[in-house]
Amino acid sequence: MAYATVRDSAHARADVDAALRLNPNFPEAMTGHGIVEVIDNNYEAAVADFTAALRLKPDDAATLYGRGMAHLGQGDAVAAQADVEAADRISPQPPSVFFGVAMALKNQRDYARAIAVFDRIIEAKAGFYQLALTFRGQAFVAQGDDARAMADFETCIREVPQFADCYDQRGLLLDKSGDTARALADFDLAVKYAPRMSSYLTHRAALEEKLGKHAEAAEDLARAKTLIDAK
Repeated sequence: MAYATVRDSAHARADVDAALRLNPNFPEAMTGHGIVEVIDNNYEAAVADFTAALRLKPDDAATLYGRGMAHLGQGDAVAAQADVEAADRISPQPPSVFFGVAMALKNQRDYARAIAVFDRIIEAKAGFYQLALTFRGQAFVAQGDDARAMADFETCIREVPQFADCYDQRGLLLDKSGDTARALADFDLAVKYAPRMSSYLTHRAALEEKLGKHAEAAEDLARAKTLIDAK
């Protein structure tokens, strides 16, 4: 399956097809076939391949992980979470795996499940830590829990002081609460640390407009438009 690692699905497919012709009940080849289907975005076929492999070898972490990724491709974040957590119980999975699941759950507005997955990334303080704090905070906002959201943004700023997104998110919360002076200071820091992020400029411009700083708002909006047009 070396081909699959470089996303040469045609050669990889030929290899696993040949292996399955020799032994139709070869679970590793079924898993390999599932990986090829994921590469080709054939997620329903991939789930079928991984499921067939798991009937023969139910405790294979790589196959569970693969089926989880196929479920993500299908948009079924809950099934993906179940498979990835099952894989993790057999062989610890990297934070990037859980981050993808958490983001999918959040994007589907399944905030309680998303928060639970972000929790384990944050507790491990491993990769994606600051992003997990940011997006868990956003999930708390979506649930109406601004206090816990603010705690996440504050922790992010304290521990990763140049991570622009946390300043931007805290700025939005401060603006919402009416603390416009601190909100503007946060937007200034977000723009300082990530000057090419157009959304930070538009957030600052909205507050500047509200504060009567019309020239500054117009300048920020013009800068944001230039960045967007350049993409």
